[in-house]
Amino acid sequence: MAVALGSMILYYIILGETMGHLFAQIFVEGSLGKQVKEVKSEVGDAAWYAQMLASRSFSVMLIGIFSLLLIFKSHLGELKSISYVFLTVVGLFITLMVMELSRDDGANRPDYADMTSTKVDAHLPAAISILLFAYAFQFMVFPAYTELENRSNSRFLVSSMWSLIIYTTAMISTGIIAVLLFGKTVKTDLLENIGARSSGLSIFIRIIYCLILLFHLPYIFFALKEYVLVLYEELTVNKLTLNLETKLRKHELD
Repeated sequence: MAVALGSMILYYIILGETMGHLFAQIFVEGSLGKQVKEVKSEVGDAAWYAQMLASRSFSVMLIGIFSLLLIFKSHLGELKSISYVFLTVVGLFITLMVMELSRDDGANRPDYADMTSTKVDAHLPAAISILLFAYAFQFMVFPAYTELENRSNSRFLVSSMWSLIIYTTAMISTGIIAVLLFGKTVKTDLLENIGARSSGLSIFIRIIYCLILLFHLPYIFFALKEYVLVLYEELTVNKLTLNLETKLRKHELD
């Protein structure tokens, strides 16, 4: 439950910052292609509506309102259509990154030896923590298994395998493209590099990225909601304890 709650908070923070910077570059004149710090310093002199749109609070409020349309589902199967849209959006994100790479002049492109060597510096712990967080979906195991059609361990193993393959392919593809685009200048937050490019394509890439994060929220909220309800029922009527005791008695009789 702590992982799900932490993931939910982190996604809202990332979405708020990304959308705020995106709105600022769209509505503040002359800010396209500038770094986040430069844009923030110019927002104060912009029109009131641009300041409002560029604030993280406004973006978080928009995300919260939109999420209300998706998150209150009683069964995970109700999010099936979102899963297909989510997969399509991920494919579109990688496609746009490839398009951006094809337009790049290669000035920051490192050689093969530099790309494949491990850099032991202050960025290594951050990279490891990001990788661990990216694969931290264990809180979805029980809700997903419960909702699985024709439920069995073998079917869940196959589903998990395909999920990992798709996820890993997307992660590796994005990482390779980012290194080829930005080389040694790549930041821990890839969106900072993308936001510093003045092409209109960088805006579309960040819009797609926001959609990817947005489609994570219903699944995380579903798992968090289920865990909170289980804890509430256990504290009020001891439902989990009673169910376990019933199963144990039935097992003893068998």
